[in-house]
Amino acid sequence: MPFGLSTCPSTFQRFINTVFRDLVVQGIVLPYMDDIVILAKNESEAIERLKKVLQVSSDYGLEINFDKCQFLHRKIEFLCHIIENNKLFPSPSKTKSVVNYPEPKTTKEVQRFLGLTGYFRKFIPAYSVIAKPLSDLLRKDTPFNFDVKQKASFDELKRLLCQKPVLGIYRQNCETEIHTDASIDGLAAVLLQRFPDDNSLHPIYYMSRKTSETERKYTSYELEVLAIIEALKKFKVYILGMPFKIITDCNAFTKTMSKKDLNTRIARWALNLQDYDYTILHRSGSQMAHVDALSRIQVLTNQYNDSIVHRIKESQELDPHILPIKALLQKGPYDNYCIKNNILYKFIDGAEILVIPDEMQHHFIKNAHDKGHFSVKRTLEHIIKNKYFIPQLQSKIEKYISNCVTCILKNKKSGKQEGFLHPLVKDDIPLNTYHIDHLGPLATSSLPRANGQVERINRTIIPVLSKMSEDDPTKWFKHVPSLQEVLNSTFQRSINTTPFELLFGTQINNKTDLRIQQLIDEQLQLEFNENRELLRKAAKTQILKVQNENKKSYNLRRKSPYLYSVKDLVAIKKTQQGPGQKLCNKFIGTYKITQVKPNDTYNVEKCGNFDGPTKTSTCAEYLKPWPNK
Repeated sequence: MPFGLSTCPSTFQRFINTVFRDLVVQGIVLPYMDDIVILAKNESEAIERLKKVLQVSSDYGLEINFDKCQFLHRKIEFLCHIIENNKLFPSPSKTKSVVNYPEPKTTKEVQRFLGLTGYFRKFIPAYSVIAKPLSDLLRKDTPFNFDVKQKASFDELKRLLCQKPVLGIYRQNCETEIHTDASIDGLAAVLLQRFPDDNSLHPIYYMSRKTSETERKYTSYELEVLAIIEALKKFKVYILGMPFKIITDCNAFTKTMSKKDLNTRIARWALNLQDYDYTILHRSGSQMAHVDALSRIQVLTNQYNDSIVHRIKESQELDPHILPIKALLQKGPYDNYCIKNNILYKFIDGAEILVIPDEMQHHFIKNAHDKGHFSVKRTLEHIIKNKYFIPQLQSKIEKYISNCVTCILKNKKSGKQEGFLHPLVKDDIPLNTYHIDHLGPLATSSLPRANGQVERINRTIIPVLSKMSEDDPTKWFKHVPSLQEVLNSTFQRSINTTPFELLFGTQINNKTDLRIQQLIDEQLQLEFNENRELLRKAAKTQILKVQNENKKSYNLRRKSPYLYSVKDLVAIKKTQQGPGQKLCNKFIGTYKITQVKPNDTYNVEKCGNFDGPTKTSTCAEYLKPWPNK
């Protein structure tokens, strides 16, 4: 057989398999290339089988180098493994290479180290999860940064291989079990067999791998099913055609094969199960700690900060609400809670959520909200996304945000505005009240609707005047008399007549109308007065009716105002926003209520040294309660 040809190894292996086919079928030899292992239970059987191997070699003209042969050994090294007394160990020569391996300085050195340790991954529980910080360095466009996590992963792999890990050798007729578990960071399984020697389960093979970016989005149930499918693929050579048990802490999986409404992904995976002779058994998480650790070892390093997890664990051990739950879990399942690595979790919608103790809840809510001072909904989603469970979370977030000084000063009031409409009481006496407003370079009123009647008529006057004085806007005042005449002679819904007729009891007359003489006719004076009084009473009734209609319509868009008391601390709305102040505070404070006035209005006084009026009057709509610290 010439050296160097790519097909030489496979050709030679095929030749060896053909030569020793009968002995392989009888379970006498295990050939691999030019290494042949002869299996025997005692010395006499070993000698008898050796004779058969030598005879076959002689028949086919094979030459044997006796200097490299070992005979009648109870312990042998084969393919970098030590086989002894039905147990399997990594070869000390290889583990020594791992122990003495220097700290990687480049991506290429990381590849070499993972290649060396990966050969013994079946000996290391959760190998892929432990090695994840190192394997992440091999990603494309990832800068090489051998930091604390990478150093911890590197040292842990070396330590585990130094502990002389042991696996049992698979026996075809022994009771076989596959234990599986999954987490967002990894899938894991253990192939175990119950040996008749001690009637105990022994690990045969550890399997683990990290989840992909797509798989990390799966539900907890889907991850558990995926872990089982991956385990069956890995252990197929051992279990195909043999009865075995699948042990899982996912109770939902026990009903997978009997459900009729499986989603497409689960249904596709379920088809793979039909090739095997299996029995599904459910065990609680507390009884699956050995395999649960495989998918979760070092997971907290990836998902949560180590120091935070340590604090959570310590706080849970002192929390008066968590301790009773842990005690109940020692007796059996309780309310979808479970304990992993002595840390309490809760299952919600198929996901495993870390339970936050009482004393740390404010810290987590503060961190989640203060990152962007978002709304209750956004803060809630941030905490849930990071898989933290806090009882009555929404109400606690609402309470925190309502006391957040930054949000009080920066945010506008949302939703319905506070305060209802308070119509002014009108008598049937003409000119009883006057409403005045100034148009010009004056500060905007902090509450325009306080003078709502004149503000409403201004919305009509200003556009009309601007159109009438289009030719010369500076002469707008020349058009005021004619506009006044039109407005006073125009029908008004609020009084159900014209203002002029309500005041004088007759319709307005132009300069050429002779009917104006009737106003000074003494004979008609009495009739004129009676008519005018009737009009005024009717106008008062109509005004009240329109006011009630407007009040009802206006109040639909409003809500009951917050009621403040004297000495309450508040923030007041900043009514004047100059250029370039879009990102400035919308409210200023702190102010103290000094007087409660009618119609939801208050007098306030400044407390502290900041820009803002020393004293002012404002309404509930423009106030926010100051947090009570």
